[in-house]
Amino acid sequence: MPLHLCEHHLYKNAAAALTADGQRGLGNPLRTLLNDAAKCPGGWRAFRQAVDRAGLTKTGAWVAHWDDQLVAQTAWRDQVPAHYSTGALDPKLADIHHMLERRRWTFRNLTRMNQLLDLVRLHVNRLDDPAAWAQLIRAELDAAPRPAPVGDDGRVDFRRWRTAAGKLADPTTTLLDGSRTYTLRKHPVPPRAGP
Repeated sequence: MPLHLCEHHLYKNAAAALTADGQRGLGNPLRTLLNDAAKCPGGWRAFRQAVDRAGLTKTGAWVAHWDDQLVAQTAWRDQVPAHYSTGALDPKLADIHHMLERRRWTFRNLTRMNQLLDLVRLHVNRLDDPAAWAQLIRAELDAAPRPAPVGDDGRVDFRRWRTAAGKLADPTTTLLDGSRTYTLRKHPVPPRAGP
């Protein structure tokens, strides 16, 4: 499928050019033609001809810049689904940006970054359950053989072995914004500077 420019932004930029040329108001004939300009080839042709006849400099420059693209785009416009927009993603992308922005300084490892994005995807889809993850991690840790801690004398130190499992458990921290953090750090990450 060829590149389909956002019709909302095309309309907004064309309306700004019309305003710069003094074409204001809802009853303005050029604005009426602009409403249908991106919907079909005839609509674009009518808008382009009206702008040429009016001799508008700003709008004429805008039309000349986008003419080839919009002639092609309006030709296949009837094949585009009625809802052909990514606008609904904007709130979710803002949530993801909010989740990742404060951790951006740690993104140095591609493998871990991809794993983090998988966790973010699960969170956005509401499939992240901390209790279920804790059970899976605990089962994995219990199934893996633990190396026996050896004391200074070279023998197995059973006291250290019994407490090692307890040290692996890490409590979940819920922040004020509702997000959850899981960390194996002994020291908390310093708060971010700034507002």
